[in-house]
Amino acid sequence: MDNILNNYRIKLEEETKYKIPLFDKLSTHQAKILAVLQDPGNSGAEKSGTCSIDNNDPTAFKQKEILENLNIDRKDVLFWNFYASYGLRLNKLKVEQKKFWANKLNDLVNLMPNLIIIVSLGNYSWEGFKYFPNDKVLRILFAPHPSKRSMNLPGNEERLISTWKRVKENI
Repeated sequence: MDNILNNYRIKLEEETKYKIPLFDKLSTHQAKILAVLQDPGNSGAEKSGTCSIDNNDPTAFKQKEILENLNIDRKDVLFWNFYASYGLRLNKLKVEQKKFWANKLNDLVNLMPNLIIIVSLGNYSWEGFKYFPNDKVLRILFAPHPSKRSMNLPGNEERLISTWKRVKENI
């Protein structure tokens, strides 16, 4: 367990009073890539309590498949959620709440000394990046959410894979 990530999560949970999933056991704050999903609700993270590509759900399966196919070492990728807690109604969030979560994500980014690139996965995540301070002035790429529903939309799987190929070129 990465103590820096664990301390970040604990502090976030204490500050928000929300339940926040654990980081994957292989996650490290030394990762080069931050993959930012939307939220942990309605996913394998809700069952496992962990934000991980080892979860038993289509989103995790798709991410794991892409990383393996592109030979991206999963230790180089930290998976997290823009809105990190369970139970948020993303379509009801006010601007101040979006700014709050953007700043909390920025706090995480500032703990990552080797971070090169951020991948925003899904529309809610991408919308949240409008409020992201980006203190490190990092490149942020958008990709469709890797959920089964999103992957069934025409062209989304190709766009997701294309984005991860661009990530691979940058690390």
